[in-house]
Order: sequence, then C-alpha cells, then structure tokens
Amino acid sequence: MRNRSSFVKIMAVSLAVIMLVGLLAGTLAMSVHAASSAEIQEIIDQLEEQAEEIAAEQESLAEQIANTDQLEADMIEQKALIDQEMTLKHQEIENTLATIEQYELLIAEKEAELDLAENNEEDLFLQYRDRIRSMEEYGAVTYWSIIFKASSFSDLLDRMDMIQEIARSDMAMMAELEAASEEIRSAQLALEEAQALVEAEYAALSEQEAELAAKSAEAQALIDGYVEEGVLLQDIYDQYELQQEAVLMDLAANQEAYAQALAAEEAARIAAEEEARRQAEEEARREQERLEQENQNQPGGNESVPDDPDDGSDEPTQDETQQEPQQPDPPQQQPTPPAADPNAPPLPSNVIADSAAPAGIGFMCPLGGYVLTSPFGWRIHPVYGYDKFHYGVDLAAGEGTPIYAAAGGTVTVATFEASAGNYVMISHSGGFATSYMHMTHYIVSPGQYVSQGQVIGYVGSTGLSTGAHLHFAVYYNGKFVNPMLYL
Repeated sequence: MRNRSSFVKIMAVSLAVIMLVGLLAGTLAMSVHAASSAEIQEIIDQLEEQAEEIAAEQESLAEQIANTDQLEADMIEQKALIDQEMTLKHQEIENTLATIEQYELLIAEKEAELDLAENNEEDLFLQYRDRIRSMEEYGAVTYWSIIFKASSFSDLLDRMDMIQEIARSDMAMMAELEAASEEIRSAQLALEEAQALVEAEYAALSEQEAELAAKSAEAQALIDGYVEEGVLLQDIYDQYELQQEAVLMDLAANQEAYAQALAAEEAARIAAEEEARRQAEEEARREQERLEQENQNQPGGNESVPDDPDDGSDEPTQDETQQEPQQPDPPQQQPTPPAADPNAPPLPSNVIADSAAPAGIGFMCPLGGYVLTSPFGWRIHPVYGYDKFHYGVDLAAGEGTPIYAAAGGTVTVATFEASAGNYVMISHSGGFATSYMHMTHYIVSPGQYVSQGQVIGYVGSTGLSTGAHLHFAVYYNGKFVNPMLYL
C-alpha cells in the first residue's frame, strides 16, 4: 500500500499555510484604517498576491484530487477483473469437486464389484470344497484313492484322466475368479489414480483462489486508501475555498477603503486649492486696495483702477494674479484648453509624468465614439475659469451613450458626488484603477466584478459639468496618469 506519511506532511503544511494566510489577511484588514491610498494599495497588492497563491494551491489540489480519483477508478476496475477471475476460478473448483465426487462414486461401485467377485470366488471355493466333502461322505473317494484302487493300468490311466479333468476344472474356476478380481482391482486402482490427479488439481485451484482473494483484499485496501485520501484532499480544498472567500472579502474592503482614501485625498487637495485660491484672492484684493490708495494719494488720484469683470469665474487666472489689472475679456467668451506649454507649472505630486508612465494592461476605449474636448494636464477650468490641473480626459458623446469598462476588475465605488455626479471606480490588476464620471446613471454596484467591455453606465452631465461627456481617469498605485497613453 502507498506510503501515507508524505501525504500527511502535505496536509499539515497546507493547513499551516491556510492559518498563516488567515492571520495575515486579518492583520492587513485591521491596518486599513487611517491609511493613505498608497499604503492601502500595497495591502491590496499583497491580498491579490495571496489570492493568486491560494488559487494556485487550489489548482494543485484539484489536480491531486483528479489524480486520486483516477487511481481509485483504475483500482476499482482492476479489482472487478480480479473478482471476475475469482468467480471463474470458484466455478472451476466446483466442477473439480463434482468430478471428484463422480470418481468417488465409481470407486465405490468398483469396490462393490470387487466385493461381489471375492464373494463369488469364496462361493466357488466353498462349492468345490463341498463337492469334495460330498464325494468322501457318500462313498466317493479322494484323488489318491482313485489312483490306488485302479484294477489295471488302463483303468489307472482312465482314473488319472478323470483326476486331471477334475483338476483342470478346479484350476479353471480358480483362474476365472482370480482374473475377475484382478480386473476389478485394476479398475479401482485406475480410478483412485484419476481421483488423486483431480484432487491435486483441486488443491492447485484452491491455492489460486486464495491468491486471487489476497489480491482482491489488497485492491480493496488501496481503494479505501484512495477514498480516504480524496476526502482529506477535498477537506483541504474546502479550507482553501473558505480562505479565498475571506481574502476576497478583505480585498473588497481594502478596495473600498482605497476609493475612500482617494476621495478623501482628492477632497483635501481640492480644499487646499480652494484655500490657496481664497488666499490669492485676498492677497489680490489687498494689493488692489493698496494700489487704489496710492492712486488716490497721487495728483489726479480720483481715477480708479478698473475691477475684474464678473464673468462667473471663482478665481482669476494665473496671469491675472501676476500682472496689473487689464481690460476684461468679453463676458460671454468661453475659455479654451491651452496648448502644451513648456513653461507650464510643474506636475502635482500625485501625477505620474508621461515619460515615467508604466506599461498598460490592455485597456480598451470606454466609449464607442467620442470627441476629446479636454486633455490631461493643466487647463483653464471651464466652470471656475482659472488654471487647474485636469486629472483625466473629457470625452464628449451623446447623452445615453453606453460606457464600457476599460479592463476587467472589481467595482470599488458606484455613487453620486457633487462635482463628479454619478460616477464609478474600478480596481484592476497590476495596481491600476479607472474612474468614470458625470453618468446619467450607473448599472453596477460596489464589490461586483466586471469584465472588459461590459456596460457600466451611460454618458450624462451630472455633477459639475457643462455638457454631456465622460470624464475618464486612470490611476496607478494611487497616482494619476495620462489616460490617452492607454487608449
């Protein structure tokens, strides 16, 4: 039978790995709170690696289970053949026993015939003796008296002939009886020899049957071992299944925390920008008051510096904060995205430069057709009217146009936010994530796995938007990267 120690060792190691992964997963889950998006991404990467390791262990166990099942099936088939051979061998033994019984009957018949012949021989002897006795009792004489009472030589010859005739008759009868007895003895001996051969064959068949029975028992023991091994392997597989579910739940929780951390960081960044804008406005107001005061103190100082036009902007442009006030642009003029400017401000710390962008994972375009209305990078915000970094690309399309998942992954966010409107965020493998904003509505939910090309929502203009379009953003390890590098 197969050595079970190696299997027991495998089982013990596997269970230890399961416990270790469970403890590690629990530790990672507890460390999510108050972590940054980059730290959470590291945890997500570790959980994804654990999930892959568990999946690999499950695949290996599935192969072992399949192999054990095949060995069990082969042994069952082999045992069936052994049992079939045992059935045939048992039938041969039964036939041999029947033959032995026939020989025993024939031998018994010959013994009866021999007894009869011997009885006949004894009867003939008794008859012969009685005849001689009768000859003497009733005047008949013995052989010697017949000879000595002869009256002449010719009478002697006649008497001797009579004696020889009697002797020949006696000898013939005795020879006949002896031949009959010998014939019966020969037949009996032949039957006994034949019976001995059949009994030897019976002994050989019985030995073969015993060997087959031993093989059948050994095969059954192997089958029982394979069944036991299959049950143990299945138990380990089920443990891995439970652990995989736990890791995936932790992964979903971390992905949700990652999305929340990104949102919180984005909110903090926007708040910081708003605070910087407010301070800039306050500083500009003070500077303008100072200039007005200086102008009033000069001759002809009753002339005032023109105010900035009320064009609906929340913040002056970067040029306006660095120059003397100029004549306002026409109030209805809409700002256009600026061209690439080598003198543009440096990239924010949460943005990866195009030259350092990582290799993609095979993204597809989230729209079937679009017009690029605002690229990735610094631009004049179409609503606020001041320089603001654009962390994605705006793809204009008709309202209601289907939006597709750029790659397969798990939905981490599907909600409404004041500036993003109805939006969805998806976590992909390799540290990538994507977001889709301003939808009319979305048709997925957090924790759901979506495949590449699956419809997740429809183009709209919800949130802070000037028209139907999709704001599409790509993240790598929590930092923004130019989406057009992957489309």
